[in-house]
Amino acid sequence: FMSSELGLGNSETEKKAVRNMLETASQMLKAGVVNVDQWHNILFDSKNGDANFIDMEGCHFLTRDPLQVANDAGEVFEAREHLFEPGGYRVKTSWSSQKELSPEAGQQQATKMMSHIFGLIPKHAFDEADMIMDSRVRSGSAELDALIDKEWQQHKDFRRSS
Repeated sequence: FMSSELGLGNSETEKKAVRNMLETASQMLKAGVVNVDQWHNILFDSKNGDANFIDMEGCHFLTRDPLQVANDAGEVFEAREHLFEPGGYRVKTSWSSQKELSPEAGQQQATKMMSHIFGLIPKHAFDEADMIMDSRVRSGSAELDALIDKEWQQHKDFRRSS
């Protein structure tokens, strides 16, 4: 898990991890999936730079498309709450059929997700990240893509000035 700037002990492996992380995040947005707490739920392989996104419990959807695909496959979304109560711990499970965000909330959540992910990118990998951001799969929303591009530029400017 990473909760701060990516550090795998090898700059080339870190660049591969940045590439894999940004490509996966872009694919998520293209599929209409957003998860603002994803940034601390990415497992990185220090040998080859693989970035494995885990724990999608907090995900939401930018459109109904992912929900429809899941529903067509007979899937149901499960929500779990971990409760610590007098007398012990229990997991409360409920079924959710609606996790779709409004367009405004979706843009806000997607921008926040990417902002947190950008925080993992070490300065030495900014050029690699720029190439990925320029060639990435677009979300399907020109407005959202512009917001994410702006967030990336602001992040770089802030990090370079600090």
